[in-house]
Amino acid sequence: IGINSMTLGGLAIAIGEVVDDAIITVENVVRRLRLNRNAISPLPPIKVVFDAVQEVRNSVVYATLIVILIFLPIFFLQDLAGRIFSPLGVAYIASVTASLVVSVTMVPALCYLLLVRKKEKALDEGVVLHTTDSRELLADDTAPVDEAGEQETRFVLWLKRHFLRLLNLALRKFWWVVGLSGVALVSALALLPYFGLSFLPEFREGNYIIAMTTLPGTSLEESMRLGALVRQDLLKYPQVVSIDQRAGRSELDEDAQPPNFSEFDVRLDFAKDGNMPPETLLKKIRQDLANIPGVVFNVGQFIAHRMDEVQSGVRAQVAIKIFGDNLSTLYQLGQQTQTLLHSVPGAVDINLEQQISVPQVTIKIDRAKAARYGIMVGDVAQDIQMSLNGEVLSSVLEGRRTFDLYVRLDDAGRNSMEAIRDVLVDAPGLNPDGKAKIPLREIADIAVEDEPYSINRESVQRLIVVAFNVQERDLASVIRETQSKIGAQVKLPPGYYIEYGGQFESQRQANRTLLSFGALALFGALLLLYKVFGTFRESLLVLFNLPLAMIGGIVALYLAGANMSVAAVIGFITLFGIATRNGIILVAHYNQLRNTGKPLQEVVVQGTLDRLVPVLMTATTAALALIPLLWGSPVGKELEQPLAQVVLGGLFTSTFLNMVVVPTVYNRMEQ
Repeated sequence: IGINSMTLGGLAIAIGEVVDDAIITVENVVRRLRLNRNAISPLPPIKVVFDAVQEVRNSVVYATLIVILIFLPIFFLQDLAGRIFSPLGVAYIASVTASLVVSVTMVPALCYLLLVRKKEKALDEGVVLHTTDSRELLADDTAPVDEAGEQETRFVLWLKRHFLRLLNLALRKFWWVVGLSGVALVSALALLPYFGLSFLPEFREGNYIIAMTTLPGTSLEESMRLGALVRQDLLKYPQVVSIDQRAGRSELDEDAQPPNFSEFDVRLDFAKDGNMPPETLLKKIRQDLANIPGVVFNVGQFIAHRMDEVQSGVRAQVAIKIFGDNLSTLYQLGQQTQTLLHSVPGAVDINLEQQISVPQVTIKIDRAKAARYGIMVGDVAQDIQMSLNGEVLSSVLEGRRTFDLYVRLDDAGRNSMEAIRDVLVDAPGLNPDGKAKIPLREIADIAVEDEPYSINRESVQRLIVVAFNVQERDLASVIRETQSKIGAQVKLPPGYYIEYGGQFESQRQANRTLLSFGALALFGALLLLYKVFGTFRESLLVLFNLPLAMIGGIVALYLAGANMSVAAVIGFITLFGIATRNGIILVAHYNQLRNTGKPLQEVVVQGTLDRLVPVLMTATTAALALIPLLWGSPVGKELEQPLAQVVLGGLFTSTFLNMVVVPTVYNRMEQ
């Protein structure tokens, strides 16, 4: 995996987590060293550092493991979603794993080298380090501070003093805290029906790919004339820098197309006129193209088109595939569907796969007549193929170029119906030497008939496709309305059925994967929490913070006007990991303080104040790391922006509620 926008996005999101372990460790060491310096009988500094790291070790390790576990569902995404988001997951998990290793190895060593004063290190001679009981670790928490003793910074003292008032109020008003939190959660969840659903956010590629399809048989000259009209309509916009047209594609191309199909590469520069956003320009372009009669257009972007084609086989966001046996019936059903789509707001670039009958020469061999002449049907079919279409026998080398050598009839012998009827075929039954020949018309009916222009299949089943894009609405709401209208007004004969492909199906599949494996990850997190605390009661208390973390994420996404895409869902997964980490660190410290025999109320107050600074520091660093994903032009950051919006908004609410709701509930639960 190389350096790209997704791996860089994963690293940016992980920055807050990377420094999280180190912040918790360093803050605890600094606090312990300050308490030791104020103690009447100070301990050797190396022991203080060792014990301080040991105090938070389990919390840091298990918190990181849960963060990794909750992020694992991303690797179960399939197809396009898996290929897009897996690099982000790899970068994220690798970063937090490395941060865990550093926090328990290098960070303690640096703490001793950089935080312990030289005169204090004289006390470290002959000290033997060993595992210490948590009661001994916390025994000096209330050590008196003399007049010359060290204190925390003025800002931290001011912060703790004001937060203590809020905390004491919350502890006295348990039902108010729980009730207001519940109201905030319900209010945030009430916004979910107003979100649009989409697979991926809209890209800002700086280009448009416009596919133009006319009737089969349209000449190259006519396609170029229509292309001139397209260029004339689009070049009036100052944002349009250039337009290139490709009419048809070579027969040997992997995506061969006849001349009635054209693609326009439209290069844009929105810096030329900042008054027209890309959405408005796209809408105006579609309105202009709709005025060209007899032509179907599909407007999109290069990467988006290729992604749509990978997902459904067509270059559109949605592909309605109608399966059945009879081509005429399929085309009638396709026409009904196309008519209904014109009445669905938001459905644009509606394109029914063309099912045009074109004149074709049909040769039907009469088996009975052929048998009287001793002619095998396979032999005569092979002769006709060679005579009319030609067969490669060898190649001719001229200089460095090679040409195929064909054998076939000359133009006069195959360019008319009479000439084809007069094609001679071997009739071994007429002459013992096998050299007799008869005209093809003696054993075959030859006529010009109207036949389908093309027959498409998927999984061996005939189908016809109605494709369209979505504009000014979210994908899911358009699909719901489309399904409702088609279900009520399109009557399918027996054996016929409809499938919906494209981004809609990919979005549903990705959400099902994330929700199902996310539930398993949360169950695994519950087991790890039980391993940390030894009781399901405290484990559930930590998980209780997860719904509260959603509040800020939902509100931030709603205020940004973004849809609920796969990227946003992954943002909630990331947010759950951060919220779980803070809950573990807080509750674990409560339990350590309780082991010293302190009263419950004092444990909750002191434990919360002890963890206030590291929790705020980790939230702040994580928020600062997300700013580059939100600041500036969205080009190249379309996938990471919804994720960053969710995490940033959730950090505000989850941090505040974690420091207020969890202490309040813990205080009531443990009484």
